[in-house]
Amino acid sequence: MPRMTSMEAAVRILESEGVKNIFGIPGAGILPFYHALKGLGSIKHMITRHEESAIHMADGYARAIGAVGVCAATSGPGASNFVTGLYTAQVDSIPILAITGQNVRAQLGREAFQAVDIAEIVKPVTKKAYCVRDGGLVPWVFREAFKIMQEGRPGPVLIDLPLDVQKEEIEYDPETDAPLPIFRSPPHPKQVAKALDMILKPNHPSCCWAAV
Repeated sequence: MPRMTSMEAAVRILESEGVKNIFGIPGAGILPFYHALKGLGSIKHMITRHEESAIHMADGYARAIGAVGVCAATSGPGASNFVTGLYTAQVDSIPILAITGQNVRAQLGREAFQAVDIAEIVKPVTKKAYCVRDGGLVPWVFREAFKIMQEGRPGPVLIDLPLDVQKEEIEYDPETDAPLPIFRSPPHPKQVAKALDMILKPNHPSCCWAAV
């Protein structure tokens, strides 16, 4: 089976899921992801002046074209600047994938430099938040994220990636991998009938309209 870094696998999955543009700001904690993004070269990256701008741009992009918006930021304050944008996407049902860098696994939970537990912070404002601690799980997490963002009520997902996990070499074959099926439940016939009845039922005009 082909071997590559977990981030090369992640970028290939983004490409196969139809991602054309990513908004963000490079930083030390997310550089392996950016290196893989540049290496593949098929996804356009648009740099912003602030991480909050990046996630709001991803939000607007998703609304405009009806696809998943993707943004990336480094660890610590870079990641925490995504919180407002994630909340906006959650309440407005917008599918956004926020990718954040993180300190190495050995420093997690030790109040290390820029090792904020962003996955726990954003759980109330996302459909799902991951902190991936095994490079071999990266392909599945990215595939599952796209399913979660689009299935049922759409919404945002955050994937937090420790620096050593980003550099980890894994076995991954893009030729045998594909997007997960997305189930969309049909509307209930009685609910549809009731909605049509409410729309078509004549309304009594108010006194001001009756006088016209």
